[in-house]
Amino acid sequence: MPETNFGTQYLEGPAVLQWSGRGDSDGDTLPDVETEIVSMDLVGGLHMYLKEDPAAPSDGLIEAQSPTADFPADSFFHIFFVGGIPVGPVHSQGSVEFTATVHSVPPYFATYVAAEDILLYDGLGEHRGTLTSLTLAVYGP
Repeated sequence: MPETNFGTQYLEGPAVLQWSGRGDSDGDTLPDVETEIVSMDLVGGLHMYLKEDPAAPSDGLIEAQSPTADFPADSFFHIFFVGGIPVGPVHSQGSVEFTATVHSVPPYFATYVAAEDILLYDGLGEHRGTLTSLTLAVYGP
């Protein structure tokens, strides 16, 4: 079955995040907060859905840009995906890094952008599709 380039798709849905207390987990004197996407269910596009893979932790970090102020801060998540496209179930092979500059914890109103194309594979490991752009927008409560 041929692979499909899905280009840029609009997917939306809920996500649950958890975070640690303020610390310096990497010892670089910049305050940080360890984060994780516990669940995420995105739907839309061309009959497509993507979920955070519950079998693999999608960890991240929010780290201040300065040792004297918590914000603005650089943030990332390494997200593992499972989902479905018109040709059937798919998954990522490894995590996809998303980055953003944030101004709060939780990172309300931040826009996380994928650092690379998202390659989607079927259960046999065959490449079935590519998302060339995916942006995650975090809205407030």
